[in-house]
Amino acid sequence: MTATNHSNHLDKDVAAQFALFVEKVDGLRSRRLNRSRFEARISITLSEGKILNQDTHDPDEEDFRSYLLTFRQFILNNSHVNLNRIYNLCQQHMKNGKIKQMLAETRRDWKNLNKGVNTPFVFLYEDDRKWTPREVFELWINGLYFHPEPEKRNMLNAIHEKMKPSFRLLLIWYVFEASQHIFMVGQAVQKALSNGTLEQMGPSCFEGRLDNGVD
Repeated sequence: MTATNHSNHLDKDVAAQFALFVEKVDGLRSRRLNRSRFEARISITLSEGKILNQDTHDPDEEDFRSYLLTFRQFILNNSHVNLNRIYNLCQQHMKNGKIKQMLAETRRDWKNLNKGVNTPFVFLYEDDRKWTPREVFELWINGLYFHPEPEKRNMLNAIHEKMKPSFRLLLIWYVFEASQHIFMVGQAVQKALSNGTLEQMGPSCFEGRLDNGVD
């Protein structure tokens, strides 16, 4: 996927941000984890309603960690390719009504994914609080993978060993589902850049704080 900007009306900074987003999407798509079978399985042995054992089949850990290096750039709030930031820019600059409406609908799905709406399974921590997929992702990222925070690491270590496989499965599921959103938006932006269906909406569109949250 290569972005070619044919619009003479799009602010150079915005055009550069869209082009960077497409470039990063290409990078994520080319990761070995995405090119191989991105899957995870879990088998649970129950007795009288209690979990006796869980066997899992996870993606290769090195491939998964490498994938996360690029993937997290679309999630971090201060990133130029944060997906919510790109959704905002698409809403401001997209001229194609059908694509703009489609992105508005998928953005609702994106928010629901982060909040755990219609999630096929849930994870309950020690206090029986329901964790959202986004919270599970952030706990793994901040507790193990990147710049581990002592508090997050302790919370991760406190999870009972019998429950940790299902907790990790939710992490992998979230990364996979979120990636589908990223690829879809990347394809829409690349198409818009190529055929010139992006436009400058005026300097006022840059005023104020960009919405990087999921609410």
